[in-house]
Amino acid sequence: MKFTQRLSLRVRLTLIFLILASVTWLLSSFVAWKQTT
Repeated sequence: MKFTQRLSLRVRLTLIFLILASVTWLLSSFVAWKQTT
């Protein structure tokens, strides 16, 4: 039971990290695209 809870927490942290990384990448690419045009 404890192992699954820890695993789910780890999965949630990984998902949050992936979402944050993708959002920051999209923002940076959008800013770069705005600067080029």
